[in-house]
Amino acid sequence: MSVPLSEDEVLQPTYTAATYDYRGTAYAGNVEYDISKTFINQYGGYYIDKYTLNKVYNTEGYTDGTIIPDETNYRYGIRYNYYRRDHLGNNREVWTTEQVNYGGTIPAFTSQRTQYYPSGLPWAEGTGASVQNKKYNGKEFIEAHGLDEYNSQARMYYPAIMRTTTIDPLAEKYYSISPYAWCGNNPVNAIDPDGRQVLIGGPALTNGLQRITAFVVNNSDLQDIFILGSAVVAGITGGEPKQFAITTNDNGQINGVKILPATSDDVNVAKEGLLLPVVSGTAVKNVEKAARMTENAAKGKAFEKQVGKSLGNNKASQVTIEAADGTRTKVDFVQKNGGKVTLTEAKGSQTAPLTPNQKKAHPQIEQSGGTVRGNKGTTVGLPNGKKIPPTKVEIIRPKYFENR
Repeated sequence: MSVPLSEDEVLQPTYTAATYDYRGTAYAGNVEYDISKTFINQYGGYYIDKYTLNKVYNTEGYTDGTIIPDETNYRYGIRYNYYRRDHLGNNREVWTTEQVNYGGTIPAFTSQRTQYYPSGLPWAEGTGASVQNKKYNGKEFIEAHGLDEYNSQARMYYPAIMRTTTIDPLAEKYYSISPYAWCGNNPVNAIDPDGRQVLIGGPALTNGLQRITAFVVNNSDLQDIFILGSAVVAGITGGEPKQFAITTNDNGQINGVKILPATSDDVNVAKEGLLLPVVSGTAVKNVEKAARMTENAAKGKAFEKQVGKSLGNNKASQVTIEAADGTRTKVDFVQKNGGKVTLTEAKGSQTAPLTPNQKKAHPQIEQSGGTVRGNKGTTVGLPNGKKIPPTKVEIIRPKYFENR
């Protein structure tokens, strides 16, 4: 939130009161100030602008009033005001919460109600027209001296004739439409957030379409191609397949893309959805290999969890140990009871092979010990750089539990 200005701060040093219209509104970020004049009886007397905090805006409405009700100046206490909007983002009503007044407590009520002509011009009928001036599309409606225009940032909009007072900065994109037109001459089904770009349907429909678009793309052939392409690469490199996810925020607006692991089921669904048989040879084999690897990895994780549970709580997981020749390998579980170190590796099947680093490092660790790298062993007294004595790495497979 912007920091309010100090009262009586001199922003306009001096002026002639007879030729200067001192009344108005000033904005600093999301804060609105009322401007008035104050006479300073000093050095012959002069006027300064007095800025009084009026409203602090947020995405759902605004706050006004004063922290402490002021009976002398008839000021309310803090009031919270919420907009009720339609599909175009027009502020139809302002709902004001219960508030403490200088004369007591006032219950919640509707402080403003506005109806619009199709062009966005407010009807004369309504409630509390002057309560706040953000109306059609949530834009500021400026009525001073009969101006009756909306401030739409890039240009001013005059709703009485559904035209702007200056041309569209992006008029060359719309040769068939007048550069003074508003929303392509269709303000009932479209909005123009900043006076330059027309959006069909307004915030509600636009955000809904973005949510639908994200869902459709996330479940489209494009997703299938992405998964299968990553599966082909994974089958060659030994990695894991990936999938993407177009994400949306709570309002339905697309806000990013995430890359996530794809399961073997995702790969199989992608194969069926894309009719993969039209692709043949090595690519198919790599996809099938990646699917099997992904499935085996999931089984391995589940078995690793089972082994970890059987070892109790006094253990560290995924500890990196460096062998004498510099080869490093991660050991699933490391324990230290007294001076004895125990190393345990879980393999999810009877035939799951050791990795190349495991094949090189395990015999060396058994013969001459190793060195802990990283901080994952700290919880069991094996910090980074700690030497461990010659220790055999115990390999546990599913039959270990079948024989118990």
